[in-house]
Amino acid sequence: MSKKILSIYSSSHPLIQIWVSHICYTQILDYEIIKVITNISHWLLFETTRKSIFISNLYIKQFHCTAKIKLFPRTLSHIIISDFQLMHIIGKDILLLVPKCTLHSVHIYKYNNQLEINTMFQKTFKSISLDNPVIIFEQYLDINRIILLIDSIIKYIKSIKQIKICCIISSTDALQFINKNYSDIKIYTAKIINNDEYKYINPFWKVIYKDQIN
Repeated sequence: MSKKILSIYSSSHPLIQIWVSHICYTQILDYEIIKVITNISHWLLFETTRKSIFISNLYIKQFHCTAKIKLFPRTLSHIIISDFQLMHIIGKDILLLVPKCTLHSVHIYKYNNQLEINTMFQKTFKSISLDNPVIIFEQYLDINRIILLIDSIIKYIKSIKQIKICCIISSTDALQFINKNYSDIKIYTAKIINNDEYKYINPFWKVIYKDQIN
């Protein structure tokens, strides 16, 4: 049996690359960072969901013409998982971009030198339909965080059909680990870096995860 290869979708669009370089390597104000994060997040969400959102056409016959209305299926339900900081930035726009989605913020913290996930998040997944696709949305794809998130999802939703990961920045080590252990997962990212490159990224990213990334 041939080994499955991890599906990674990375943007080569010049505008996305300019945005990523701007936020990672340029000293800019917080409000500018938030604006760029929002723009990149919109693109990632679009790329992640565009193949799974099927729009039905409804034709209404009027007296002198036929009106065409596009309808989103009622059964579609994406679950967007992210940390509180990122959800605060992009959460208000997600419902406009992805119809029929359920939003969940995740709190990951260190306890006795180990990462833990809040119990509210774990209880939430017990009541979610097994058929719902799950999107994990992260700023930086950290190995320890993503292991905890994926294992939590698999634990409570064993028959889930689809897990996708969205991240603005991903490391080669994290991608290699996911490929080895969770090769069925699709990853959408704006930039792939080596682990050594992380130290050159603006402190804004490190502040977000300063207690969670080694």
